[in-house]
Amino acid sequence: DVVAVWQRLDNANTLVWMLAYRDRAHRQEVWTAFAADPAWHALREKYAVPLSAEAYMMSATDYSKLK
Repeated sequence: DVVAVWQRLDNANTLVWMLAYRDRAHRQEVWTAFAADPAWHALREKYAVPLSAEAYMMSATDYSKLK
């Protein structure tokens, strides 16, 4: 699930996505399917822009509004 998407104010080309998964195995399953998706490959060929990703596994704190 997409929890939220942000765009940096100082660099409009930087997007931050917060995604939710059931567990680590589900995350791996989703990303494996995404990486193999022909539609994704077609977009990467059409729009040749540099991409990078940083991934963090996190959980909400007890005092978070997300819990």
